[in-house]
Amino acid sequence: MIFCWRLVGVAGLCAFAACQSAPARTDNMGQVFAGKEDSFFTTRVQVRTVEMSDFEQQIFTNGKLESLETQVIKFPFNEKISRINVKNGQYVHKSQVMAELDKTAALRKLVRTKDAWERAMIALDDKLIDYGYRLADTARVPPGILKMAKIKSSYTTSWLDLEEVRYEVAQADITAPVDGVVSGLEAKTGSYAETYNMQFCTLISNSKMLVSFTLLESDIVYLKEGMAVTVNSYGGKNKILKGHLHAINPVVDKDGMIKVQAIVSVPADNGYLSGMNVKVCILNTIPTKISIPKEAIVQKQNGKVVYTFENGVAKLNYVETGPDNEKYIVINTGLKTGQQIIVSNPELLTNGAAVIVDK
Repeated sequence: MIFCWRLVGVAGLCAFAACQSAPARTDNMGQVFAGKEDSFFTTRVQVRTVEMSDFEQQIFTNGKLESLETQVIKFPFNEKISRINVKNGQYVHKSQVMAELDKTAALRKLVRTKDAWERAMIALDDKLIDYGYRLADTARVPPGILKMAKIKSSYTTSWLDLEEVRYEVAQADITAPVDGVVSGLEAKTGSYAETYNMQFCTLISNSKMLVSFTLLESDIVYLKEGMAVTVNSYGGKNKILKGHLHAINPVVDKDGMIKVQAIVSVPADNGYLSGMNVKVCILNTIPTKISIPKEAIVQKQNGKVVYTFENGVAKLNYVETGPDNEKYIVINTGLKTGQQIIVSNPELLTNGAAVIVDK
């Protein structure tokens, strides 16, 4: 019996000792209990040191592309359309032949005018002989005599007629005045140009395009003409376009928005079309700012907070934020350089919670 009571006493002493050495823990309210640091209730975190640096601000919005240059291509004269080499939506290069008019009548006219010009040259030579000169010696002929001989022989008129017909023959080939995309093409081979009011198509030059968009009036403090801009399609399959801010309308509309335009350079045959909706990103470098990862911010009822690591616990800091980009946000007030902010799972922490930094 005595032996049994001794066993009970030893067990009681062991339990008392275990209670005295229980590890520290933190409850859900952030209260810290005394004990060992590395316990089940201590949160392991990752930290980052606060530093000052230049901040790359990004302002995102949606916009619409427009062509800067659009040209209506017309038939030069009424004649049968003998060939069409392009179609709507096709990209063409400058000087590329897009269509041809029938040249039969123009070529006949060219033969007649060339013959008239050659006869005028013979007549000119005859007139110069009357003055004691020959056509081969025009450099020696006095200007007054040469002018008179050309008038009497109809040389000048026949030469102008010939050049006009040569131009008409050349114009029968409808060429692209600039690089661009064909649109509004309705003409068909075999029809006459007048059937389509002499209009062949519209050529949209997309080498440079205008992108129009709106921004909140609060963003105007960051904007200035010439700032870098990138544009991307919603599918993300097209190449990202680069450009600059072109114009900022200094009027705020009833919805608190301002209208902004940018010009972007567009590579040939790239898939971007006039009227296309696109994603716009305005880039701006702000010098010497504190910026931290967005995941370090926790939204509380009284405002935004960031937890810092101090002496083994998480300390709550209310902060005021500024501009941001995809990954980082500027801190205007609430943090100082050199502090260590907690960047992993801050939403699980409370003020004064025991934490251990992962190495």
